[in-house]
Amino acid sequence: EDPDLDAASPEDRAALKQLRVTLNSNIALLCGKIGAREGKGAKDYYSDAVKHATFALEVDGVKDADKAKCLFRRAQGNKGLKDIDAAIVDLEEAQTLAPEDKLIPIELKKMQDAQKAQKSRLQKVYSKAFE
Repeated sequence: EDPDLDAASPEDRAALKQLRVTLNSNIALLCGKIGAREGKGAKDYYSDAVKHATFALEVDGVKDADKAKCLFRRAQGNKGLKDIDAAIVDLEEAQTLAPEDKLIPIELKKMQDAQKAQKSRLQKVYSKAFE
């Protein structure tokens, strides 16, 4: 995860950083896919998806396309964890980094609709509590 790069050439450092981004991004993708199939034990997989996408985003000099992909995968993990607000934040940032991506606005719309439905349910619950 964190190799000693002091003796490495600049080319090797850049290649290892890119490899770190790619590996963590792909782990996030796989954790999200396993979580979607897992059912009851999915929470741990979604947490791992968020964790590894965050690891990829923490690498210095991540390209915008890779950053957008990692943000999307972290949003998918947050969606699985039912953290709609965090998913929306990541999707909005991903959309600014990759405006040509067709999947991001679709997922963002789904999350915004889920957020509206969640707020509507809460309003109904609280309105009944004060009757």
